[in-house]
This record gives sequence, structure tokens and C-alpha cells, in this order.
Amino acid sequence: MSHVMIWTDGACLGNPGPGGWAAIIEVDDQPRHELRGGEFESTNNRMEMSAVIEALDWLPADGAPHDVCVTTDSQYVIKGMTEWLPGWKRRGWRTASKKPVANRDLWESLEGQVRAQRVSFSWVRGHTGHPENERCDVLANQAIRELGSDTAAAPGAEPTPLALVGVGLLSPDPLRLGSFYSDVLGLPRQGRATRALVTLRGSGLRLAITCGEAEPQATSLRLAAASHLELTIWKRRLEDHGCDLEEYEHGLRFKDPDGRTVEITTS
Repeated sequence: MSHVMIWTDGACLGNPGPGGWAAIIEVDDQPRHELRGGEFESTNNRMEMSAVIEALDWLPADGAPHDVCVTTDSQYVIKGMTEWLPGWKRRGWRTASKKPVANRDLWESLEGQVRAQRVSFSWVRGHTGHPENERCDVLANQAIRELGSDTAAAPGAEPTPLALVGVGLLSPDPLRLGSFYSDVLGLPRQGRATRALVTLRGSGLRLAITCGEAEPQATSLRLAAASHLELTIWKRRLEDHGCDLEEYEHGLRFKDPDGRTVEITTS
């Protein structure tokens, strides 16, 4: 039976917002492995859980359970697995206050992973100089930064659809916004019939355009960025496109090719 030490951490900007998870894995006395990943829209608790799930999933499936010790700074993960889970299941995945259990999908996945191994949990206070915990924190935040580093869509790929966060649709597109913003963001063009919401692959950037066919003479647009990270990605991409930006506390302003004032804001 292999003896495995796992250290994990999760991080999130905005909570909810862009999130990252990380794990360090040591199997017996072999060299350590570091894992990290992220999601464009998550929470700190989901990232803490994801770190443990991904680390356990990485372990070789050699038929024999591993003796695993997971060290985390998340009381949510530890208490969920060691105290709360039986009651949740007994109540049909309801809390003691009869509310649906948050993150049920991850709890079920984590429970399945734990059943396949011999897992114990150990708690460490975060940000107190624990070497592996500090390293995982660095890796989790690095994973968040990396969400915005790959802005090019794969050849032939379509933009990933997201839930509508703004108002209305642009179909048809009287202001020709589909073409302009596809150019700016490096997205595949979708012609004049384009939704008011698109996403920048590699960053989770969302456009919530507040004008439509009934406003063909609109002189300004307002776009929504979900976090300061997304705002930073906007700034870089627009500067690359040659836009002259005006920055203020919670956003950016610039002129589009037809002279309209465009505002991007997190507020």
C-alpha cells in the first residue's frame, strides 16, 4: 500500500469570481508532483474542494487503495467530510435548516474519491508560514492569473456560451457590434445576427451590451466586467487593438470605430 501526502489550497477573486486550486502530492518517497487549475466563475469553497478532488483523482488506479493524508486550511472541506455529510444525505441533501446543500456535485464527487482510498484529513491554519500550504496558495493564485493568458480561440472553435448577464439580444445587429467586438477580442465572427453576450475564450470575459434593434442611433454602450481581473484583460486586449482608453476607479472608457462612447465597468 502506497503512503500519500497531499497538501491543497483554493483561491478566488471576488468570491464568486475567477478561482484557482492547487495541490502538492507526495507518494511514498518519490519526487513531489504539483497540480493547479482554475475556473472562470467559482467560489473559494468550490476551489478548496476541487483541489482535493483533483489530487485524489491524480493518484494511480493500481487496484489497491492508497493510505492518504490530506492537509488543507479549509474547515469547510474537513467538517463537510467528517461531520456534516451523513446528516446531509440523511435529510436528502438538505442542511439542518432545510436548505439545499451548496456544492452538492462536488461533495458527491469527493465522497466517491474518498471511498476509493483510505483518506484522513489534517487541518493547518492558512498563511502562517506552513511551507506546503504557502506553496499551494502561490500555485492557486497563479492558476487564476493563467485564466487570462490564453486569449486566442482554438482553430475553428466557437465562443463558449454563458448565461445572459445583461439585457436584450442583438439580432439583427444594427450597430454592427458583432464585427467590431469579434475583431477586438479575437473571436470568430458570427455575422450580423449575434447575441448581446459573447465570451473571450481563455478569460471568461462576458459582454453585456445594453442596446438593441430599437436603438439604432445609440451613442453609448455599457459593458459589464464581473471582476477586476476581467477588467485588466479588457484593458490589455483593447490596448493591443489600438484603442485610446480612459481609466477610472471602477472601469474604462473608449471610443469605438463609429464614435460611440463605450464604458466597461465592474460596478
